[in-house]
Order: sequence, then C-alpha cells, then structure tokens
Amino acid sequence: MILRRYLYREILLVVVAVFGALMLIYASNRFGRYLGDAAAGSLAPELILEMLALKLAEHAPTILSIALYIAILIALGRLHRDSEIVAFEAGGIGPGSFLGAIFGLVFAFAFVGGLLAFFVSPAAVSLRAERLHEAGERTKLDLFVPGQPREFDGGRRVVFVGGVDSAGGQMSDIFVRVREADESYILSARKARQRKTDDGGLYIVLERGERYSASSEDRGFTVSRFATYGVRILEAGEFSAIEARIKAIATMELIASSNPKHRAELQRRLSTVVSIILLGMLAVPLARSAPKERRYLRLVVAIVIYFAYYNAVNLLAAFVDQGRIPVWVGPWPAHALMAALIAILSLRQIGGGLRKRFRSEPSFFADRSPSSSGGIDDDPVLAASQDDRQRSTKARSKRRRR
Repeated sequence: MILRRYLYREILLVVVAVFGALMLIYASNRFGRYLGDAAAGSLAPELILEMLALKLAEHAPTILSIALYIAILIALGRLHRDSEIVAFEAGGIGPGSFLGAIFGLVFAFAFVGGLLAFFVSPAAVSLRAERLHEAGERTKLDLFVPGQPREFDGGRRVVFVGGVDSAGGQMSDIFVRVREADESYILSARKARQRKTDDGGLYIVLERGERYSASSEDRGFTVSRFATYGVRILEAGEFSAIEARIKAIATMELIASSNPKHRAELQRRLSTVVSIILLGMLAVPLARSAPKERRYLRLVVAIVIYFAYYNAVNLLAAFVDQGRIPVWVGPWPAHALMAALIAILSLRQIGGGLRKRFRSEPSFFADRSPSSSGGIDDDPVLAASQDDRQRSTKARSKRRRR
C-alpha cells in the first residue's frame, strides 16, 4: 500500500500538470480559429467561449490518454534517475509489483476515459450542433449591416446591402462584386435571400436582377438579366454537418446499428479506452533507463511510438468507414501489435530483474567451509571460536602435565 500511494501521488501530480498544459495549448489554438471565424462572420462572437468549452469536452478523452502516457514516463523516469527504483528492488519489490500497481491506476483512468468517450464527448458534439443551428440564421443575417459593404474570401467578393429584414431573412437593394481569376462582374437586385448548405457554406440568391461583366476586348460591359442568381460567399466551415451527426449519436444507438459508419465511430470510441490501457502499460518499460543514458531519449522514442500507433488506429478506422476492410477487423491489428510490444518489453524487464536478484542473493547450497569463504581470518566469528578452542586445548595439556 505504501508503494502504491507513493507511485500514485507522483504520477497524479504529473498527470494534472500535463493534462492542464495540453488543454491550454489546444484551447489557445482553437480560440484563435474561432476568433478568425467570428471576424469572418461565420460564427457569432457570443458563441466563442461556449464552442471552445464544448470542443475541449469533445477531445478530452484523447488528451487524457496522452497526459497519462507522458506522466508515467516522466514520473517513473525520475524515479529511475534518482535510483529510487533500485532501492525498491533491493527491498524485494520487483518489476512485477510495479506493473501491478501501475495497472490499477491505468484501469481507473480507462474507466474515466470511457465515460468521457462514450457519453460526454457525443453529448458535447450534439449540443454544439444544436447551438450552431439555433444561432445559424441570426448569425448569417448579422453578417450584413445596411449601408456598409462587407468583404469575403479575401476581398474577391464584396456585398453591399441596402436593407435587411431579420424576421423574414430577406435583403433588399443588394450589390455583389465578384472577382475571379479570369473575369470580374457585378450583380445587382432588388431582393435577395440567403441559403445555407449542409457543409456549412452560405449562398446569396439574388432575384430578378442584372449581371454586369467586364469585357477585356472592347473595355465595355455586358449586361444580362436573370430570374435567380446564386453566389457563394462562405466556403464550408470546419464543422461538417454529416460528421457531426455521426459523432453526436448516442453510444447505445451505435451498438444497435449495423451501419458501417456507425460501427467505425463505435470502434473509435472503444479505441480511446483501449489506448489508455495500452499506452499506460507501455510507459512502464519505456521509462526504465540506464544511469548514463540521455535524459529525454526515451521520451522521444515514446512520442514516435505514440504517433505511429495513433495514426495506425485512425487509418484502420477510416478503412472501416470506407468499407475497405471488414467491420470486425477494425483498428484491432494496431492494438494487437501494441500489446505484443508491451509484452516483449515487460517480459524483458521482469526477466532482467529476476536474474539480477538471483545473482545478488547467496544460494542455499553454497559451500560454507572456511576455505571457500577465503579463510578463517576473513570471518571474525569463526576466528574468535578458533581462538577459544586453542586456549581450551592449552589448558587441558597443562593439567595433564601436573
């Protein structure tokens, strides 16, 4: 129990620090993107913090697995460098005891990661989709302020609106300048409306207007009339509606479904739990280093292994989604290879510890004779007993002479 409490305290302190640092890095990255989306008009400013919190909840299981992996590497690596592991082994605590203690902690984190992956993450995706859908119409209309031109796509599309009817979603007295690689033209109409696409894009549909296109030959304009004309002003955002619908499906519905895409999503969530266990157990043998070994060499190797494993799992899950491999195969080959690597490294570590212990302990059948131990003079107890025998022999010989 003392060993477990000591190990858990050392590892948990590092887990909290690493998890907080990774969440802060990811949050700063996403916050910058959301600020850009808000500046471009594709996201309402009041939704930035809410979207950021939901995004962090969505990716919390993955960040937790990375944090635990790095924390075990750092904590056990420090114990090896400070020779605390050697002291534990000298006291009879071998590598098997460490693996058992670490497995208990890893299993607890896997349980927490499972709750996040199976319930919290899908709920966060679903709530994020609902909030974006609720604020979608108002957000799109807020892009345009009557009497003020608005640029899109790096200035290649400029929209001027004379009036906006927020209730009906209609715009009046609208002008759109479009600049393409091979031509430029201006659109004008009395009325226009907005239309969103499934991939998050936005079109302006002008009704009964004119199109003025410049001619490079005679430097004139060509005027044409149209009944309806659509111009895309916003490209597909990073939030894909199709992907969001799959990620937002409840875990119990995925289990009951036979859709390959649903099966692939279920295996992704299950892989998060499996990866927490495998990465946590892999960190134990990887943290063991030689006294003169470079401090961060094992950490670099561990990071390379993690990225190879993470990419393999995602690649196999994508193959299931595309129907290129059977559903029952899934990402399990990557998990099996990782488990085999853990078994090889752990058995080598346990075997090396046992051999070292047997070499250091004297055998029960070892020769205890004075000659085998280097002489009587090397053992003070044997030397004292020999002196007593010599004195008693001399005393008996003196009594016989008398």
